[in-house]
Amino acid sequence: MLLRFAAFAVLGILVCGLMASTASRGLTQSVDVVVLVDPPFVARYGDTVNVTALIFDRGVASDPSAISASIDKLPGIDPLTLHRNSLGVYRGAFVFSSHPSVVKVNATVAGVQDSGSAVVLEKSLSVAVLPSKMIATAGERISVGVEVRDNHNALTDVRWLNLTAQIGYAPFEAWSASENISSTRTAVGQYSAYYTVPPNISRDAIVAFQASAVNPGGGFGVGSPVYVEFPDPFLIWYRTVAIGASNVTVEFDVASNGGQPLPNVTVSVRTAFPSGPILVRQGTTDAAGAVRFDVPSSARPTELYGNATLGPDREVFFATFVPPASPPPPPPPGPRLVRENAADTFATGDAAVLRFRLASGDAPVQGQNLFVYAQTWSRLVLAGRVTTDNNGRFEVRFTVPPDSVRIGISGNISGTWTVFHDSFSPMSRFEPTVSSADGWQFMISGVFPPDEVAWTADVTVAAVPGSSAPWIAAGPFGPHRIVAGSGSSPFALGVTLPRFLPVGQAVSVSIAAYSPGGGYATFSTTIIAGTPVSPGMSGPRPIDWGVLLVVIGFGAVVAIAASGWRRKPRTPRSS
Repeated sequence: MLLRFAAFAVLGILVCGLMASTASRGLTQSVDVVVLVDPPFVARYGDTVNVTALIFDRGVASDPSAISASIDKLPGIDPLTLHRNSLGVYRGAFVFSSHPSVVKVNATVAGVQDSGSAVVLEKSLSVAVLPSKMIATAGERISVGVEVRDNHNALTDVRWLNLTAQIGYAPFEAWSASENISSTRTAVGQYSAYYTVPPNISRDAIVAFQASAVNPGGGFGVGSPVYVEFPDPFLIWYRTVAIGASNVTVEFDVASNGGQPLPNVTVSVRTAFPSGPILVRQGTTDAAGAVRFDVPSSARPTELYGNATLGPDREVFFATFVPPASPPPPPPPGPRLVRENAADTFATGDAAVLRFRLASGDAPVQGQNLFVYAQTWSRLVLAGRVTTDNNGRFEVRFTVPPDSVRIGISGNISGTWTVFHDSFSPMSRFEPTVSSADGWQFMISGVFPPDEVAWTADVTVAAVPGSSAPWIAAGPFGPHRIVAGSGSSPFALGVTLPRFLPVGQAVSVSIAAYSPGGGYATFSTTIIAGTPVSPGMSGPRPIDWGVLLVVIGFGAVVAIAASGWRRKPRTPRSS
């Protein structure tokens, strides 16, 4: 099973590489060629793919003195005829017959040449697995829907459908064998099944559903996991407190569900999926509920699995470590572009405002003319010019389409033509509220966005005391808490801060909600330990460190958006 998932991961990387390759715009000079295809990105053999080439010179539509196009079938190249439609707009079409097919267009304006490309892939079926619930209890019977769509997103029947389930126990080291589930066709392209969660599950687990279909090509789908949760007896937080020449010191803090530190709790940890020898540490919490382990720096694990035990109570948890903050490195030489409001989200139809800052080293690049191009796979979103202000800042504005947007920004900076790339994806609106009577026990409530059938939300809680490493709340599935529900349904969950946090400590609460259909929504706010929050208040805005945490797990650097981090359960190892 792991190999199957790895194959899909590799495919995703290859697709992302092809997507990146299509952004060949203005790399050396002021001319830019944008290539759009319809149907976008995927097609069936025999489909007619319409091609539109847009030619720009310094952000203005322009006719080229020469233009040529081809279809690279990898291998084999066929010519493609383009006809002028209007100023700077050229159109053509071809019959899709090879996977993948790359459309390439070369154009010359006033002696300056540029090229653009777009890729079309064959995708016969898309399979979505839709459990009726995202959180279930042992012995509960749930329904599982399966939808099969063709590359035009139309529901379609299949010759063969196979639906399976696997059970993984936190922290997801061992998985059960795949269990086949019989399904019934309920409508065109729609199938239904029922599954009973095994009643003998006695600790945190997930049920992972998978479906594959044939008609006549293949399709494979993975549904959102169904979590089987049990009440956690403890609050477990962790942090990296020191990094020495040979050892890294890691602290785990354990409190009761009421927030009181617990002594005499046995805590054991070991590396998760190590590449070398398994690292194991065990100790007992002191009177303050803390226990520390020294880990050899040479081992460099970034993830640990743990168990906390006190009498009959036991809780498993997962930890990813963050070192104490270090001074930021000096900016690299040469021009660089920074998106300053990367944490802002916009829904489809919103007026998006993306704010950028252009700098060279520490100094802003003032009065710089830049050319901006934004596109989806099948349409141009924006083409125009901007100029940086005295602080090197400028804005890119457009109405958010339903699809992801690729953005190219280029200009002649200090005599060198330079291009920058960015991307943007629409997100659903999501505005929970936070309340607390005492500043230690917080209630988060809200309504899931209406534009998806079901939602699962990961709740991440972290405190950043000054220059120290973040103090992060652990959980059996990675995030501290998980909540689920259907579109437009209300939800509420409690977050208790442990009393080993000092009064006045700022704590980031981040929620990342995702759906089986690909929907995504985020929310982030800051709460203060010991400070009450009136009911209905959304809480203060995230403080600066809540926008981006730079995470170095014993040497490995990972960037995590505090408003959108989530960790999916581990993939089943075998079937």
